[in-house]
Amino acid sequence: MIKVNGVEQSYELFPNNEIKISPIKNDRNNIYVELKYENSIDIVRLIFIKKYLDNCYSNYNKFLVMKYIPYERMDRETSNQIFTCKYFCELINDLKFNKVYILDPHSNVCVGVLNNVKQICLNNYIESILNENSIDVLCFPDVGAYKKYTEILDDINLPKTWANKHRDVNTGKITDYDIIGDINVSNKTVLIVDDICVKGYTTLFCAKKLKELGAKSVIFYCSHCEESIHNGELLKTDYVDKIYTTDSLSISSHSKINIIKED
Repeated sequence: MIKVNGVEQSYELFPNNEIKISPIKNDRNNIYVELKYENSIDIVRLIFIKKYLDNCYSNYNKFLVMKYIPYERMDRETSNQIFTCKYFCELINDLKFNKVYILDPHSNVCVGVLNNVKQICLNNYIESILNENSIDVLCFPDVGAYKKYTEILDDINLPKTWANKHRDVNTGKITDYDIIGDINVSNKTVLIVDDICVKGYTTLFCAKKLKELGAKSVIFYCSHCEESIHNGELLKTDYVDKIYTTDSLSISSHSKINIIKED
């Protein structure tokens, strides 16, 4: 889905799947293009829309709001995949936006490759959760998240702990979790913080362990929540009481899921 200055841009497909895009009217000096990735057609549409805006409004500033960065998890070359993250970011650079706004990137590769990039403040989202809930402890689901978020969320004066997951070496599946750090979670409300949720199995095991240790309530925040969360077990159990996420991706409604919208 693509919006220009807050207006969603519709499109049609010709029989051969070429895209038909209507002209875009603009009456502002600064043009904000928002990309909410749903499929790769959105990337092709973004290219056409930016080229059109450059042609019709050449003297205007143009900003891209791309909270979730497509392909950001493909952040290295492996034996079975190419370095898609790098190439996508280079494609965005070629479009020459004046600034590119992103939220809580999964990989530092994106920040390193993207030009004119500015990160949206994650603290605003976390603070909104703290204002709605009496959070006692922040928990990060692995050591990578702990290193990342203890720095980003340093201003939040709450105890912070992290979890260590154990995997079956043959299947790669999570078999158990340890909560690291000398923090008592008994009868506490714990907020788990992570960047991306796919089916939610990491959060499921982390929340299960926290509840086993006596946590009164477990709340989960992820910056980017995929539709596939509905295919996992997280929404079918009582280990997590509430889930907060942003509007960076399209997600079907559920009684546990709360969407935080920030301009």
